[in-house]
Amino acid sequence: MIIFEDINKDKERITLKDTVTFEDFSKALRVFNRDPQYNEMLTDADCQTEYDTYINDQTGMLIAAYLNGQIAGVNCISYGNHKEHSIEFPDPSKVAYYAGLAVLEEARRRHIGDLLVTNTQRLLEKLNKDGKRTLDYSYARLLCKESQSEPIFKKYGFATAFDENGQLIADTVRYQDKFNQEHVDNRMYVVRSIKKEYRRRS
Repeated sequence: MIIFEDINKDKERITLKDTVTFEDFSKALRVFNRDPQYNEMLTDADCQTEYDTYINDQTGMLIAAYLNGQIAGVNCISYGNHKEHSIEFPDPSKVAYYAGLAVLEEARRRHIGDLLVTNTQRLLEKLNKDGKRTLDYSYARLLCKESQSEPIFKKYGFATAFDENGQLIADTVRYQDKFNQEHVDNRMYVVRSIKKEYRRRS
């Protein structure tokens, strides 16, 4: 279903849909393979697992962006507070997690990331309002430094998460990158609260 469509100042048609083929999803998600910030190793099997998670209405949601009919980006939502995250919410089942916001390099600087976050959040809040899903908050985990997504989330009212002592809630993430080198980065949380408060996981 089309959830947004417009012509930008360069006369390009931008369309957002809540459906996407695996081929288009995989192409967009592999931004994380190519992006120097991550250099992740994403196999076809990894992409398929992610895709299966997000297209299930009970576990996730996908919003895809198209530029002149070609895939330009995706926004991946999973429901629930992930146990490996340092942030903890009162009811883990009432959480929407922005698990992956990816915009192809050739489609950047056209406000596509902004449109993906804005329209995804509107959909989540509509689900809440219509009683189709009870959500207390949505959150994302971003790089502490040089995050390309942070300004987008902040623009839509997401706030950096601090604990009750005023300390930044963050994780140190270690993984093998595509060059078989250990990659270490620090990731913080941004939260858009709807009803309740969060805290640091004990």
